Formats: sequence, structure tokens, C-alpha cells
Amino acid sequence: MSLTSAATLATLARTGPRRITDLAAVEGVTQPAMTALVRVMEESGLVERRGDAADRRVTLVCLT
Repeated sequence: MSLTSAATLATLARTGPRRITDLAAVEGVTQPAMTALVRVMEESGLVERRGDAADRRVTLVCLT
């Protein structure tokens, strides 16, 4: 597991579900890099993507 993966999981544990854009800003990586990282973590069963009930255009990343 990369340092960025671990930091992202810690951020999600601390703050709850977040947008990929927000996670990228917090971790200091680009949005495309965070999208790729989330995809790998999702395939590993560490996170999942969920729709935001308040804004259907938004997808949130959540811990599993």
C-alpha cells in the first residue's frame, strides 16, 4: 500500500465520505491521480463509491 493510499484511508476515516476532488486537494495530488488511486482501492475492497443524496451529480468515496 502506498503512502498516499494510507493517507487517503486515514482522511476518510477521520472525515467521512468525500468527493474525489476534495481528497485530491487534501492529499496534494491531481484529480486524475486520485481517481486512479480510488479505483485501485475500490478493486481491493477498501473503499466504495456512492451517490450523494443531497446532489445526485456527486459521487462520494466511502470506507467499506
